[in-house]
Amino acid sequence: MTDWLPTLITKTPAEGYDLAVKLARVAIKLTQPDAAVRDRLRPEYAEDVAALIAGVGKTWGLCGSLVGAG
Repeated sequence: MTDWLPTLITKTPAEGYDLAVKLARVAIKLTQPDAAVRDRLRPEYAEDVAALIAGVGKTWGLCGSLVGAG
């Protein structure tokens, strides 16, 4: 991990929201670093809420196994 995020403290609620969006985007890139794969799968998630939820479940499962591996 890099030092791009020195703190979670923000000056305003709007900055906090922007930070939350950035954290979500970084998490997605860490989960699937291949942009071509993300782009290929995005239409499925955009039209199917169940697919998005299933994808999130898979992501959390991956995170859990990564944490347990350490």
